[in-house]
Amino acid sequence: MQMIAAPAFLAKRAAQPDLEVLDVRTEEEVKALRLAGDVYYLPLDCIEAAAVRALRKKPDEDLYLLCRTANRSRMAAQILEDQGARNLVVVQGGIEACAALGAPMLRGA
Repeated sequence: MQMIAAPAFLAKRAAQPDLEVLDVRTEEEVKALRLAGDVYYLPLDCIEAAAVRALRKKPDEDLYLLCRTANRSRMAAQILEDQGARNLVVVQGGIEACAALGAPMLRGA
């Protein structure tokens, strides 16, 4: 598993808006605040490699994992790696860091 700082992630996403991002927070958290744009959602308690593979459009490219601060993203990455997944990148600081840096966000359901 790789790590990327939130500023570097946001710069990369601005340059490549089609980056694949997986948010592993709960449904309630996602409804309250989420990253604008195309983001896959799969709560940590549902993480398994087969489900993630089914979501992905570009499975050979990096998948950026996002949660509130990065703890659940690291857990999700470990679960996925244990099941054979590769090219996983955890966004350090998670959604909180992205929001603090002014990333476009959606709020509410």
